[in-house]
Amino acid sequence: MSKVLDNIIEKYPDEEFLIADGFDAAVIGIDLGSGRLIYSVKRCLRILMDEDMNYIDAIVHFCELNSIDVEFVPKLITKPLKDKVKCEAQELNFLKRSSRAKLPI
Repeated sequence: MSKVLDNIIEKYPDEEFLIADGFDAAVIGIDLGSGRLIYSVKRCLRILMDEDMNYIDAIVHFCELNSIDVEFVPKLITKPLKDKVKCEAQELNFLKRSSRAKLPI
């Protein structure tokens, strides 16, 4: 378990939390109103990419695991990550390359 998750469990010993398998390191806090753990999308994607997934596959997998409609992804990710996904989609010929396309570096 991650240090953040350990601290939450220690502070709220009577609470039962739904913990996503393999994403302990992505826990960043707790919503006291709902009792739900809060996960960093960026960290979740990094964990998935460490399993040899590309950005697009990692995002789709994350959405499937969390029952999130893929249409909501733009609201969940940062501009730099959007740029990386766009670049990857162009490399995979999912999007046409344009003269305005920028590398994510």
